[in-house]
Amino acid sequence: MTTTILYPSDGDGIDSELEASNAGQNWAAKQAVTNANNVQPSQDHFRAGIHALTATNEWKNWQRSAVTFDAAEIGTGEQVDSGIFSLVSIALTQDAFTDSHSLVSCALASPTNVEVGDWDSFGTTKYAADQAIGSMPADSSTYIDWTLNAAGIAFAEA
Repeated sequence: MTTTILYPSDGDGIDSELEASNAGQNWAAKQAVTNANNVQPSQDHFRAGIHALTATNEWKNWQRSAVTFDAAEIGTGEQVDSGIFSLVSIALTQDAFTDSHSLVSCALASPTNVEVGDWDSFGTTKYAADQAIGSMPADSSTYIDWTLNAAGIAFAEA
């Protein structure tokens, strides 16, 4: 058995943040958004979040992050038995609601550039169990691990 550690792509991949910021939208309108209005390419950090307004059922902005990995080290025809996606949180903001973060499928238009239209390329296929925001440490040193499920392993093998 071989253990391979993959890091986010360096220079030739996407490590970006997308944000859809429209003040005062209800949940259904927020879910219907198809384009981000802010893209931050080549980030050394990632944000994923939902920011609520003080009014009931009104949401200001959502952030999503896209991370790619150069999986060339996994040879053609190699079997992936397991996988873990890990990150360290340096800050958490949790207001009047609790929720979780998901590791999901994403079909970006380009393998080397993220665009505002990629906002709706994030899918619903979960590659791991959700991580509750309330259980995430924000100490800049403790890893938060998403253990890949069957869909995540199949994606890693592809």
